[in-house]
Amino acid sequence: MRELVNVYVHVYVHVHVHVYARRPLLYGASGNGVPRNAILLEAVRTYTISRPPLRITCLEEVRRETAEKWLEEHGSWFDGGRGARDPWEGRPHFYRIPGPGLQALLKREARPLWRILLDALAGRPSRTKKAFAIGLALRDSGVRAARPLAFIERTSGGLVRESCLILEVADGLPLRELLLARLKSFSNRADGERFKERLWTAVADEVARLHAASVRQRDLKAPNVLVKEEGDGCFTVTLLDLEGMTRLAGPPSRRARIRDLARLLASLREEEVRAAGVSPEDWTFLVARYLDAQRRVPGPDELSAFVKATLRWAARKEARNRRRGRVIR
Repeated sequence: MRELVNVYVHVYVHVHVHVYARRPLLYGASGNGVPRNAILLEAVRTYTISRPPLRITCLEEVRRETAEKWLEEHGSWFDGGRGARDPWEGRPHFYRIPGPGLQALLKREARPLWRILLDALAGRPSRTKKAFAIGLALRDSGVRAARPLAFIERTSGGLVRESCLILEVADGLPLRELLLARLKSFSNRADGERFKERLWTAVADEVARLHAASVRQRDLKAPNVLVKEEGDGCFTVTLLDLEGMTRLAGPPSRRARIRDLARLLASLREEEVRAAGVSPEDWTFLVARYLDAQRRVPGPDELSAFVKATLRWAARKEARNRRRGRVIR
């Protein structure tokens, strides 16, 4: 499996409405925890280059000539993604786009009319702007997540219609691919079990830090967990898909935490992963380490109830996906 290189462009093409003329009556914090109409964190220094109908906002550390090149080369993707398409790791709607020294990914998605109208009335920032702010906030909180460098927007009639996010990504492999590759390499069962314990502990710790930072990941699945195995037997875990994250007023509720973890479980229950050596006991171990990372030692009853709750939700998620013809990976 090829490792991800240093920088990629995740292009989330969508249609949305962002009101600039006046602040909504209920101006303040939006439902997703990001200040309405306030794109960036005040402590972060950025600059913006405008080439109507495109504009790019970058961290100050990004060279201006680099930003100009990104705006010129990648802004044209909004015309419908014409050009060479190279699927990225077989994932639908993601494509590698050639670029100087970077791996670019293109994802296209349309938004329903009701959501466009709802966001306009609520004065919420675009999903890309929200992701940019969350990514920077997580770095300040000590959570390892994809680091945003810039975002590009295309406007029409004073409204932001499409946008893309440019991220710096750590080295590593998606969690599922790492498990399939490494578990088969152990001739001794005990070595494989120790490997999994270290891996589950690293994943549980990072998810616990995410929740402690008052952020939840509504799409916490194996492809969005990047893992790098270090030489000392430790692991570096990086959480991807900033667009799927939501900032809250406080730590997630028990129900929200269970749903986040259950989504990860559902992405690891396919037959190929089980055949590689991932067992139900591994999930119990991961949940126990997650609760430990929250500085609380769960009793047998609490751990059992938490595990059962994630299993029930994961089973419902799998049933819904089967009815819709979807595969969780």
